Amino acid sequence: MTEKKSTVKDKRNKSWYDQLGFLLKFSSFVHLYKIYRLFQHLPVWWVKFFSRFFGFLFLPRIPKIKKNIYSGLKTLRPGLSEKLYNNYYLRILAYVAEMFYSMVFIDPGINSENCHKYITPKNFHLLDSALSHGKGVIIPSPHIHTITHFIGGLLLHPKKYEVAIIAEFGIIRMLRNLAAKPDYKETAHLIGTRRFSDVKEKLLEHLRNNHIVFIFYDYTNRNQFRLPFSKNPNLNFLKPTPQSVASLQLETGAQILPGICYPENNHSIIEFLPNDSIMEISKKYGANKKQFHIMLGLEINSMIYPYVLKYIHIWEEIINFGSKMRTNYLRFNAGCTVKDFLIGASSRITEIIEGSYEPNRKDEEILSSVNEYFQKILTIIETPDAILRNNRTKIHFPPSNGKDEILKICNVVKKELNFKKELSASKKLDELIQSISPMF
Repeated sequence: MTEKKSTVKDKRNKSWYDQLGFLLKFSSFVHLYKIYRLFQHLPVWWVKFFSRFFGFLFLPRIPKIKKNIYSGLKTLRPGLSEKLYNNYYLRILAYVAEMFYSMVFIDPGINSENCHKYITPKNFHLLDSALSHGKGVIIPSPHIHTITHFIGGLLLHPKKYEVAIIAEFGIIRMLRNLAAKPDYKETAHLIGTRRFSDVKEKLLEHLRNNHIVFIFYDYTNRNQFRLPFSKNPNLNFLKPTPQSVASLQLETGAQILPGICYPENNHSIIEFLPNDSIMEISKKYGANKKQFHIMLGLEINSMIYPYVLKYIHIWEEIINFGSKMRTNYLRFNAGCTVKDFLIGASSRITEIIEGSYEPNRKDEEILSSVNEYFQKILTIIETPDAILRNNRTKIHFPPSNGKDEILKICNVVKKELNFKKELSASKKLDELIQSISPMF
């Protein structure tokens, strides 16, 4: 077993797993001293009662967990009644509680002899075919169902696949003692990180050795490049999308094989999805790095996120997703001047364009118009050094597409200019809005 840690601490990217504290330490203690053996043969009704009792006792105490889950639900299931949102919320808490119970007390007892009682493989011939190319396999997968069953299903397979698991440190703590068991320790390679760049070389090495690299593809980090979540007009918001899969494939030529884990008849089904369309994109766009990342990300999204919608009640990442989507702000310090505000707003529009992609959006024309009009506005404002706000100011962005975000910035700037009696500058904002609106 191998593990690599990052020395960089990024509070903004802190996962909700990091808030569990004593539960993670408790699980490690249970695994290390084999306390889980006392819970291996309890009836199903007891497992559900015990896990949900403690889940509903402790999980609601995690700061803002309800707000984050509601945010995720309202983003992905807009327009439901409050009763349905609350039902989903309770189902998600119940699932997370049972998942933790399974990871702490059940999964340590799963081995190569009894794994068939818990895990059913599906389409594993696709994995063997992908490995036959000799360049390694990258498995992007979402946090659906009991995540340890997917990993365990690979490691406990008779073919003893070698698997590198990249995850943030909270999950690694949960897996560390499991991976040290005899059935796993030779073929499981845990790699904990919050920054892909810290572990990229290690992952490239595994792929060059024709190993499997398992990546939680649905992880949400605001620094990631953003792509449309869905072609559905009600769900066409920009979703931060991991670029590690594309980066690794571009350098190694490894096969990308999406996989899903979901429940069926008290079993965890591990299913691999056909990857023909993904590998065709790799061949077609490999010469253009940016286009390659975009098209590959769109295709993987189109394959994985329908499962997220289908199994939203057992999607553990919804807590982190909801948090990131709920707390997307453009912030200004106390004492920010009108000039600083304009520069900050213009810079954020540039970040939106350069940090995302939407089909049919005319990026160059939008950036040209924004730069042109904001330069004009900066030259005609009469009080550039006037204090905009004595207190800190922030603009909130709900989940939306690039057009809605950019027009919201323009309208907020226009409102502030009107408040400061900068009417000529405000008129220029009107012209900018009319200019860029058709460019999306």
